Amino acid sequence: MVIGVAAGIVSALRRGTTLDRAIMTGTVLGVSAPSYLVGLLGILLFGFTADIVPVSGYVPFSQSPVDWAWHLALPWTVLALISAAVYARMVRGEMLENLGEDYVRTARAAGLPERRVIGNHVLRNISVPVLTYFALDFGGLLGGAVITEKVFSIQGLGALFLDAVGATDIQLVMGITLVAAAAVILMNLVADVLAAAIDPRV
Repeated sequence: MVIGVAAGIVSALRRGTTLDRAIMTGTVLGVSAPSYLVGLLGILLFGFTADIVPVSGYVPFSQSPVDWAWHLALPWTVLALISAAVYARMVRGEMLENLGEDYVRTARAAGLPERRVIGNHVLRNISVPVLTYFALDFGGLLGGAVITEKVFSIQGLGALFLDAVGATDIQLVMGITLVAAAAVILMNLVADVLAAAIDPRV
């Protein structure tokens, strides 16, 4: 979310420039590419070709926090880039729409610095839809993690779900589904509370 929001803001403020076109091209690729393809490309480029990060396996946090984070760096990056592309496109659209509103022209006419106009007014207005999408994205992230875990051979909740489906373990499938549903409901509640705190009109 942080990467996508920052890219969307920069793209909106530099509309029509080479940087804007480069960011939008990247978002199209990010939205279009499935998680398994991005994961395999990441393994090929950063695992085999550059030999920077491990391409598979998992180290428990209790065993070594550094190795734990190092083994998860590439899977985290894959999931983050896919979500960041959606955030960037959404934030850019919301930013451009708000920059054309009367309240922005009024704030600029009143002599407010551009940084204050963007930070205090525009970003505050676009934060509510961003938070709303974040709650929905959390559920999609769980679904995307299922494929990503298989690509990187990580035995997490997603891999457990696939194994349960393959073994026709209905109870385990239902249990994981309930956990995922509870997580999505909790994130929606958190997003609603934060949205109400940011904008009392919600």
